[in-house]
Formats: sequence, C-alpha cells, structure tokens
Amino acid sequence: MSVFVALVSWALEAGFLFANGSELSLPRFLAMGASGFVIFLLGSIAPIVQVGKIKPMETLRTGEHQSAVRRMLPVRNLVQLAAAHFYGKLKRNLLSVITMTVPTSLLIFFVFVTIRLKGMFYTSWVGQYAAAEIGTLHYIAVGVCLLISMLTTAEIMWQNVSERKPEIALQKALGWRNRAVRQLVLAEGILAGCIAGLLAFVLGIAFISILYQQLPVHEMWYLLPIGVVPVLTGALGSVLPAEMAVAMSPVQGMSGGYSSAKQTEDRLKRSLLVGVSVVAIIAFIAIGRMLAANQEGGPKKAGAASVPIQAAVHEAGPLTDYDPESVADGSEAAYHLQLRMSERGDFTAQAGIDVTNRSTEAWDKLVFYMIPNQFTEKEDEKTYRISARFSIQAVKVDGRNAAFTLEGDTLSIRLAMPLAPKSVAKVQVAYGFTVPEDGIRYTKSEGSYYLSEWYPMLATYAKGWDKRPFTPISESYDTGFADFDLAYQLPQGYRVISSSDEDSADAASAGTLHLKRAKEFTVVVTPDLVPVTKRVDGVDIRVWNTAKNAKQAQEALRDAADAFHYFNAKIGTYPYVQLDLVLGDLMSMEYPGIVTAGISDQTKHTLIHEMAHQWFYGVVSNDPYTDGWLDEGMTELSASLYLNDFSFSERFRRSGSTISNLPLSDFESKDIVAALYAQPVLKFKALFEHYGGLNNGIAFLHAYYQRHAYRQVDTAGFVKFVKAYYGMKDDDFFKGWIELE
Repeated sequence: MSVFVALVSWALEAGFLFANGSELSLPRFLAMGASGFVIFLLGSIAPIVQVGKIKPMETLRTGEHQSAVRRMLPVRNLVQLAAAHFYGKLKRNLLSVITMTVPTSLLIFFVFVTIRLKGMFYTSWVGQYAAAEIGTLHYIAVGVCLLISMLTTAEIMWQNVSERKPEIALQKALGWRNRAVRQLVLAEGILAGCIAGLLAFVLGIAFISILYQQLPVHEMWYLLPIGVVPVLTGALGSVLPAEMAVAMSPVQGMSGGYSSAKQTEDRLKRSLLVGVSVVAIIAFIAIGRMLAANQEGGPKKAGAASVPIQAAVHEAGPLTDYDPESVADGSEAAYHLQLRMSERGDFTAQAGIDVTNRSTEAWDKLVFYMIPNQFTEKEDEKTYRISARFSIQAVKVDGRNAAFTLEGDTLSIRLAMPLAPKSVAKVQVAYGFTVPEDGIRYTKSEGSYYLSEWYPMLATYAKGWDKRPFTPISESYDTGFADFDLAYQLPQGYRVISSSDEDSADAASAGTLHLKRAKEFTVVVTPDLVPVTKRVDGVDIRVWNTAKNAKQAQEALRDAADAFHYFNAKIGTYPYVQLDLVLGDLMSMEYPGIVTAGISDQTKHTLIHEMAHQWFYGVVSNDPYTDGWLDEGMTELSASLYLNDFSFSERFRRSGSTISNLPLSDFESKDIVAALYAQPVLKFKALFEHYGGLNNGIAFLHAYYQRHAYRQVDTAGFVKFVKAYYGMKDDDFFKGWIELE
C-alpha cells in the first residue's frame, strides 16, 4: 500500500506538471512521493504494537486473538446486526471512516469554491493576495484519495469478514440466503460511509465558515448531497468482501478454513495490477523527463536560449542621451488625518484632503478609493467579512455639504462648481469603521489592527479618473506621491507603528505624525508588539514582534540589516531614517516605511522581497493594476541578485511565454506569479549573463532607480530606458513576453 500511494503521488504531481507546463526539481519530486510512502509506513506501527500484545496461550486455546465485543444495541434486524459488527471493531472501522472523511470534506470545499466563488480560492502569496484556481486536477486528486479510501475500506471489510467466518458459515448453515449475507456486509460498509459523510459535511462547512466568516446557508442545497459520496465509496469498497463472504462454504467456515472464489480473487488481482501499472508508467515518465532535463544542464531557463540584442553593453553612467519618460498625474493631494480608537476597538476618523487639479481639464467630481467599505459588500463573496463595519457621517467640499456615492471601494463626490485647472478643493470626510478579522491587508490579527488603505485615497487623473474596481489578487489602487499628517488618540496600552519616521519606540497612546512625499500612509495599532532594533547606514531597522516570536525576530533583524545595507549601497539611498518590519500571522506586504511579513520557512526571502519594494514602488512608482510587473519584477530581481538565488522564479516559471504587462483583469489567477514575478526576473537574468554576468544587473537597477526616483513609470517608459541603457536598436528582447504598442 505504501508503494502504491507513492506511485499515485508521483502520478498526480506529474499530471499537475504536464498540465501547467511548469518545472520541478527531481529531488523535490521524489520527496513528495517518498513522504506518502513514509506516512503509510508509519501507519503500520499500530498493528505491530497490537501484534506484540497477542497472548500465545489465548491464541493456542481459541485459534485466534480477539477482544471482548460489546453490543451497543439489541439486534433485531440486519441493519442493527451490521451496526453491532461495526461497533465490535470500532477502532479498525474508524480508520475507514477517516480515510473517507478527509477527501470528502476537501470535495465540499472545492465545490463551494467552484460554484460560489467561480473557481477562485484566494490566499496570500509573497506579499499579494493571490488567487489559486480550483480546477480539474484538484478534483482528480480528491478522486484518487477516495479510490485509496475505497481500497482501505475493502481491506478492512475483508479482515472483518475473515474474522467472522465461523459466524457467517453458521448463518448460512441455518438458512441465510446469499442475498442476506451480501446485504449484511454491504450494510456495514454503507454505515461507515454514512458516518464519514456526516463528519465530512460538518468539517467542510466549519472550514468554509471559519475561512470566510459566514455560514454558507444558501449553498447547503448543493453541498449537502456531497455527503452521499462516502456512502457510495463505502458501498463500493464492501462489494468484493461481500462476494467473498457469499462464496464461503459453510463446511469450510465451520471447520476453520476459508477460501474465496478464485474468479473473484483473480479479478481483484488484475484490477490492482492494471491500476498500479498505469500510475507507475506516469510516474516513471515524469522522472525520466526530469533526468533528461538535468542531463541537459538543469531546468531550462526562461529566455536563456537567445537574447537578441545587437549592441555592446552600455556602461552604467549618466545616460546623457536618455530623457526619462514618466506618466503625468493630473491630480495631487495633501492629507490631514485624525484617528480615534474606542475601548471596544472601533475607529472614528476625520480625513481632510487638499485636492489640486493639475490637469488641463475642469472637473465636475472627485474620485477616491475607500477600500474599507469593500469588506462590507455582501454581494462580493471574495472580500465580504461579516465583522467589517463602515459608514460615512458627512462629506464636505470647501466647508459645504456635498453629494456623494459610495459603491464598493469607490467614493465619488459631486462638485457644486467645476474645479478649474490649478485650483484647489478642500475635502472633509467624517467616517467610522470596524476592522475585519481575516481581512486583506486591512485586517485585525492577534489583537493588533493593520490599517492599510484606511482613508479616502485620491485616484490618479489622466484624461479622466483612473479608478479601477477592487481586486484581491494584487494591488488595484494607484495613488500619487503626497504629504501626510496624522493626529491619533488610542486607549491606554496601545501604540502606533506607521509609515512615518516620527513614531517612537516608546509607547504613546496619543500624538501627531508627519510623512512627506509618500504614496500612502499605513498605521498599525497594537497593544503588545515590541521592537528589536539595529542601526544600519544611519537608518533604524526595527523588527516588531510578540514574545513568542522573539527568536524569529532576531533572525529577521540580521537578515534585514544585511539586505538593507546591500540595497542602500548598491541601488540607491533609502529616503527615510526608519524602517519598520512587522512579523506575525500576516499577509506579507509592503508600504512606505513599513513591511509586514508572515512567519514561515520562506520568511527570509519574503522579507527581503518586501524590503526591496521600498525602492521599487516606494520611490520608483508604477500603476500596479496595469504595470504590476514593473515593481514586482524589479523587486524580485533585486532580492534574487542579493541572495544569488533565482530558485523562486524558476519554480514558478511556466513553460512558454505569457504576456507580463497585462491589466490584472486579463490574467488568469494561475498566471499572476509567473507573469509578474518569475518571467521578468529570468528574462533579465539571461540579459545580464549575456552582458558579462549578474554584477551588471545591480548596476542596471542602480541606474534605473537614480533616473526614475519619484516618477511613475509605465511599460513604454521602462522599455525606452532598457533600450537606451543597453544600446538596443530594436524591440526583439521584449517580443513574446511584453505587449508593445
């Protein structure tokens, strides 16, 4: 069984690799199957222990080893007899129940995601709220698990029938018909399936309720019937044992002998042989493919085969012939924020925004991102959180009440008079909110409140307001650089960690903070996070953590200090005098002057990636909705160059090319990481190697940062810079993975 499970694991993994066109190292591939082998091998420990408890004298006296069996109910019919048999071997039968419960509960969750969430399961991944698509292969995996559970049920039922051979023989000698014997064994398997179905339904609904903070009442009509799946599994697993019981001769059973029909045994052997052969062939094909790739020099590197550039490398320098292009933003804001927190954890806020029209057009409205409201929208199952609250008490423009609409995360304020170019409107928004548990960036976690995108954020303007719908799979908001001030008042025992340099390490429940020339202002309100600090290049690196994460905080501080010095020296000067890194049960994410990181075996890579965003996103800006590949690609490239490790991008690279600079709405969820993170990194790695090695890469990033600091870059401007830096005469390097106009 252990070998079969290992082969099935390899076959399934091969199916995912072949279907997705992705690559995986041979050691990792082998380790996945080996883990299944070890798990099932560990399952033999309990039987070994039980064998050790067998008393020789009892075995010699009775001819078998069995414990006393109690009957839970009086036996008056066949179903009650089946229940008594199930209860008599309860520990053994529970194993069958568990093997059917787990895959069925997963099936309930998959069906919920497929129907209710349109096939998208959202989760965090390297700083983004990435989407995982539930597809055909996931259902195949559940089906294989149910097949294994059916075989497990068949084996357990066969053991039960074997141990009851004298009883079955006596029943047949007393006149039981074959149909009754068959129904008795099938009833026992169906009973196990019914219990598994009930448990799977409870576990599946509980998992959905915990994950999405609501009970899926309206989905019960299609989730409840899935409980029938383990019933069918238990019934099918009992068919062969039932036929063996029917084939038993009363004389053989009464004399202690037992033999099943040879035809039934041969049928079972042939079925098992065919199944094992199929999965073994698939697994060996995958292994052979990986061995062939290794013999060719390792996994194929994206873009390494050809870098069609015809000019010599440009020396990193002033690029005197290059005039950087940046995206003009017709809107500008200055924020004056007030924040108050109640003892119950609710917040009230006043946002004053000085809006300047820097376009050439008159405006009849102002458009803001109001992202906290998105989590109260019941119609959006992907973002709705039952614990979220949001309400606007008043909106004023230049001291007068203004009409407004609030739909999703879009706040539109109608202007009584058009706002002419170069004019300023003073906007005031009074509102209140409750931060949801398990939100997306904006969330409450372990007693702390993470206020990201918590205030009205002015959208950018270019021939119209450039405001897109909220999407959880990555940042969908685009804001310009702005100045901020914040006055806050919190209950005693709370403190703030923020984008500002002015939040002291000493706890303060009230104060005023300022921030200049930043894309957004993030605040963490916490009662118990404490910092460990190290000064690097004149900047205080502070890692905030709880007492239980003290060891991880020290490790993170060492990693962060080394990486910060590298980026600060090699790419460009960090613009602030403080950098806060917050560790915990969090989505990893970057903000100006502050980074959050979840604790896992990937913390080091994730932390360094998010830190690099302080340069690419925090200073060199781009629209993350249309050009997310620019900050994610250059950030992951920076992290990979520092670590001298490109395994992350190689792991998530997809075979063939996908366009990296598509809007978020055009991506399939499975392509996000490959297109925005992995593909740009491997393309530029090949480019750097073509021009003398990876050291050329950090010089390239330095020049890019220096020429575009505090500018917003789009794909066209970036392509122009790359061509100027390397003296390219055409666009061949970008063909096939960047869509050019």
